[in-house]
Amino acid sequence: MDDFVQKRGQVAVIVLLLLAVQFVTSFESLQKHHAIAQHTIANNGNAISNLSKNNGHSELPQMTASGNNVYVVWLDDTLGSREIFLRRSTDGGNTFDSKIINLSKNNMEGGDGAFNPEITALANNVYVVWENTPDNNGQIVFSKSSDGGNIFSKPINLGNNTGFSGDPQIAVSKSNYVYVVWHNAGDGISFRRSTDGGNTFDKVINLSNNNPLSFQPQISVSDKYANYVYVVWGETHFYYSQNKQQHQPGDDLIFRKSVDSGETFEDKSINLVDNNNSRIGAFLRLATSQSNVYALWTNVTVVPGNVLTDIVFAKSSDNGNKFDKTANINNYTGWSFDPQLSVFRNNVYVVWNENPHGKNGDIMFRRSNNNGTTFENKITNLSNNTGEDSLDNSFDHKITVAQSKNNNVNDIYVVWNGNEGTYLRSSINGGNTFDDVTNLNNNTSNNQSAHSQIALSKSNNNLYIAWDANTASNNEEIFFRQITAEMTAKTTIINHSLLYDKNKPSIISLKELGNNNTISENANNNNKNIVTTATSNVAIIEPTFTAAAYDNAFYIFYKLYANTTVGTNITRHIGLLSNTNDGLIGSSQAAVDYLVSHIQWLMPKSNITVLADEDVHNGNIFKKGDRNKNIYDVIMLGHQEYVTQKEYDYLKKFVTNGGILFLMDGNVLYAEVKYDNKTKTVTMAKGHSWAFNGKSAWKSVGERWAKETSDWVGSNYLCYSCDIVFYNNPFKYNHREEQYITNPKDKILLDYNASIIGNYNNTNNNTIPHDVKNASQHTGNKIKIATYQLDYGKGKVISLGIYTDNIIQNYKSNNIKFNKFLDSLLLKYTLVRSKQ
Repeated sequence: MDDFVQKRGQVAVIVLLLLAVQFVTSFESLQKHHAIAQHTIANNGNAISNLSKNNGHSELPQMTASGNNVYVVWLDDTLGSREIFLRRSTDGGNTFDSKIINLSKNNMEGGDGAFNPEITALANNVYVVWENTPDNNGQIVFSKSSDGGNIFSKPINLGNNTGFSGDPQIAVSKSNYVYVVWHNAGDGISFRRSTDGGNTFDKVINLSNNNPLSFQPQISVSDKYANYVYVVWGETHFYYSQNKQQHQPGDDLIFRKSVDSGETFEDKSINLVDNNNSRIGAFLRLATSQSNVYALWTNVTVVPGNVLTDIVFAKSSDNGNKFDKTANINNYTGWSFDPQLSVFRNNVYVVWNENPHGKNGDIMFRRSNNNGTTFENKITNLSNNTGEDSLDNSFDHKITVAQSKNNNVNDIYVVWNGNEGTYLRSSINGGNTFDDVTNLNNNTSNNQSAHSQIALSKSNNNLYIAWDANTASNNEEIFFRQITAEMTAKTTIINHSLLYDKNKPSIISLKELGNNNTISENANNNNKNIVTTATSNVAIIEPTFTAAAYDNAFYIFYKLYANTTVGTNITRHIGLLSNTNDGLIGSSQAAVDYLVSHIQWLMPKSNITVLADEDVHNGNIFKKGDRNKNIYDVIMLGHQEYVTQKEYDYLKKFVTNGGILFLMDGNVLYAEVKYDNKTKTVTMAKGHSWAFNGKSAWKSVGERWAKETSDWVGSNYLCYSCDIVFYNNPFKYNHREEQYITNPKDKILLDYNASIIGNYNNTNNNTIPHDVKNASQHTGNKIKIATYQLDYGKGKVISLGIYTDNIIQNYKSNNIKFNKFLDSLLLKYTLVRSKQ
C-alpha cells in the first residue's frame, strides 16, 4: 500500500507540474462579433478597496453575497500563524466594516494554523468552514453567524485526522440545513449535517466505505428538492492481471446521494468514469438545477514523459439515479485543466484554462442550452493572450450567471487573473457574444494578482470581485471591487487572428545573436594559413518548424497513438499536431551560434545571415520577383526534419539555380508540415508515419519525399533506435541520427565505415536498402554513412551525413580534427575567393 501511495504521489506530482506551467498560444478567436457592455463602477472611491491592509501576508480570498451583504474571508499570517479573517459590507460593497473578525483565533507559532476556507450564506446566516492543523494533524472547523456576520460562534471541530488535505466543502439547503463533507486520511470521505442551522451537528457518516484513497469531495443540494443532497469524489482502485500482478492504478469518480436531507445515503454508488484507466485531475466540480445533476472534472492521460489533460462532463436528468455517457468539453486538445461550472435552469456554462503545448494560457468558454445534453460546437476564447511565453498568463478563473432583469436570457460574468492584472468579461445574451476585456486593477495599485473570486447579488444587480496581489511593499493584500453591470448592447467587430507582427522581421542580426569566439580562437591557433580574403553570402537556416514539432506537440501524439492500426482515423487530441512557432530552436542554437562565429572568423569578409524556416517558406532566399536568382551563395541547414512543401521546393530550386546547400545534420527533409504566416502555426501534414488533414490523422509513410530526396539530396534518413558502429570515427562521434547513401552519383568525401549491429529496424517504413543486407568484413550489416558531394542542376549538395550538432555542442572539448575538416569543406565549397 505504501508503495502504491508513493507511485500515486509521483503521478500527482507530474500532473501538478504540468498544470502549473501555463502558457500563451496564438488561437484565432471563434467569436469575432461581440457586445460592448458599459460598466458603471460603484462609488466606493471609484477605486480598488484594500480589505486586509496589514503587515502580514493575506491571500486566498473566498467570497459570498446575500442581499446587500458581502462577506470576504481569507488566510492571514499577521499574528504569526495562519488565521481565517473575515470582513463584511452591509451596503452592497460600497463600504466595509472597519473591524476585521478573526474566526480561527489559533494563537499558534511556527507558521501553522488554518487553510482551505469555504464560505456560504443564506439570508442573514453566514457559514464558514476551514481546515486547522494543530499537533501535526488536521481538523475540520466550523463557525456561523446568525446576525448577518456581525458576531460569529465559537468554532466547532467537526472531524480530526484530515492528513493536511481535508478539502472541506459546505452546502446549505432552503430549510437552513447545513452539510459539510471532507477528506479524512484514515477513512476517506466524511460527512456531517446540522438540522438547526449549524448550532449542533449529527454524527459522522463515512461515504467511501472507509477507503482512504478517496479525495476531492464536492457537495451540492438540489434547488428543487431541498431534501436531495449530492456528493461526488475521486477514488483510486487497483487492477490485477490473471497472475495477480498489480497494474497501474486508475481513478473512479463516485457519486452518492441522500433523499432524506442527509440523514442517510443510498447504498448505491455510481461510477461516472467510462473507462478503467482514467486519472482524475485536481479539479472536480458538482452543480445541480431542477432535476439535473452535473459533474465536471479534469481527466488525465499519462503518455511516456508527458501528461495530457482534458475536460470531461457527465449529467443526470433524474436527480442522480443514472448518468448519461460522459462528454469531452475541450474537444480533446489535451492541454486543458481547472474547469469551472455555472448553471441556470436549462443552461450549462463551462470555462477552463487552455494551455496548448506548454505555452501561455487562455480562458475558454463553452455552453449548453439543453441541460447539458449537447454542447455547442463553438468554443470562445475569452482572454486571447498573444504575448511572449510566460508562466500563468491567464489563470484562477471563476464564472457566475444570473437571469437578466431586462430579458429572458442570462447575464454571464467571467473573471480571471493574468500577468498584468485581474480581468473581467461579461455577456448579456447568454454567451452569444462577450464584451471587451476589462482590467479591474488598472495595472496601478497592485501586481502579480492571483486567486480571483466572483459573487453576484441577485437583489441589487451588483457584481463583486476579490483577489490577492503583491503591493509595492512586497506583501500580499486582499483587494475588492464592486461593479454595477448596466448593460447596453453595441456590436463591433474584432479580429483576434492578426497575431503575426508584420513589422518584426524574422531575420536575426549578427549583433542580436552575440559571438562566442572560443572555437574560433582554438581553430585560429591551429589553422595559421587560412585564406581570409574569400567572400560569400551565407544563410544559416534555424529549424524553427522542427522545434515547434518537438515542443510538447507532435511527439506526444506519436506516443499516445503508437499502437494505432493502419486504416484507423484518429480524431482525439489532434491539437497536438499543431503548434505555434515561437522562434526558439532548442539545442540547435549552439550549432547556429558556432557556425556564425566560426564562419565570421574563417571568412571575415563574408556576409552571414541567420534566417528561419518561415523565411525559406516565404521565398526570401531569392531575389524579389525572380526565383531563378538566388540571394545567397550558400545555405546551411541543421536539423530541418520538418519542412513545408514550399520550403522543400525552394531549397531544391536554390540548388538548381547554382547554390551550394550544406546539410550539417542527419534526419533532414523527413516530414511535411503546413505553416500559417498569420498565426505562426506549424501543423503536421505527412511523414513520420502519419498523415493529418486538420480533422483526423491516420498512419502513413515514414519519409515524405523519399525518392525525390534521394534524387537531388543524395541520401535518406537511416534510423534512431538502432545500434551503429563507426569504424572510421575521427571526430569521436556517437550515433544519433544519420543519412545513408542512396544515390550512386554521390561523391564520397569521408566514409565513416559504418555497420548496424544486431537486428535492423528501418524506422522509415521503406524497403531495406540493398547494401544493408550484405554483411561486410565487420560484425553487423554494412551501410554507407559518409560526408559526400552531389552535383544537382547548376549547384551542389554537401552533406556531412552525421548529426554534427552533437559535436558542435561539445565545442569546449576543442575538437581540432572536426574544426579543420569543416574549414576545408567551407573553403572548398562555400566560399568564392576574391583573389584566385
